[in-house]
Amino acid sequence: MQKRILIGKISSTFGVGASIVAVPARVSVRLLRIYDMDTQKLIESINTDALKSDLPHFDVGDTLNVHLRIVEGAKERIQVYQGTVISRKGRGIDENMTVRRMVGEIGVEKTWPINSPLIAKIEVVRRGDARRAKLYFLRDRVGKSRRLRDRRRGMKHVEGMTTVHR
Repeated sequence: MQKRILIGKISSTFGVGASIVAVPARVSVRLLRIYDMDTQKLIESINTDALKSDLPHFDVGDTLNVHLRIVEGAKERIQVYQGTVISRKGRGIDENMTVRRMVGEIGVEKTWPINSPLIAKIEVVRRGDARRAKLYFLRDRVGKSRRLRDRRRGMKHVEGMTTVHR
């Protein structure tokens, strides 16, 4: 059994200010140095180790190739899911993205945590010009009105904004 320690603040009434965090003992040395942090900063400092560092910069409206790890029994393969990002939610370890693609006449949306180990790689295929934070209105669009303008002007000067060329 793994030894755990409890770090936190408990108010005298166990009311609104009560918070306790249980962490593995091997992390305790690190936590003792940052004991004065509030609970939110403490949790964020632990989660920073799980964040991916190789993610490209992408925004809502961009078309992505999301390379997914599919495990079938003892075998593992990579499957590419290409679609338009219609939303990004959260931040840090809790950040999610929703990607929409059309299969025939039917729209298919999938939501993943951006830092998920199931995502092998993310490639930006095309940068779309979106003037909204969430593109849920694309669900009701059909045909050419579903397309977004390209965001080409001025992008060559921004570092790290490359796209996949075919």
